[in-house]
Amino acid sequence: MTFVSDQLRKEFDTPEAMLFLQHFYRDLIFWITPIDLSATASLMRSAYSSNPRGRKPHDPADMLRCMLLFTKLGLSVDDGVVALRTTPVYAIVCGFKPGETPGVGTFYDFFPGFGGHPLRIRPGASNAA
Repeated sequence: MTFVSDQLRKEFDTPEAMLFLQHFYRDLIFWITPIDLSATASLMRSAYSSNPRGRKPHDPADMLRCMLLFTKLGLSVDDGVVALRTTPVYAIVCGFKPGETPGVGTFYDFFPGFGGHPLRIRPGASNAA
């Protein structure tokens, strides 16, 4: 929660910007920020490599928060990634700094942690494996 408040203050640093934030995003902020995903994320960490190559992996709680946001907004992964990159509030409430959000491939790499098979995260898509 501290990260979210600090980042929102940094990104929306004028009274006008803060009013805009409160008017348009208050419900979303109060819906998603108190969700504690730490227990679920700790279970998912076992699916992460103990010796990752390349970048440091994203926190599973942040990735899960993104998936919740995409679902709430009715967005596919592709559209959700665009939304994260173009709407700083979305990135921040999911736990990312604006401009440092995961890409589409990162989400598809993340899905096997949900039980060994990719999920179809598209509005109206069948989730049968």
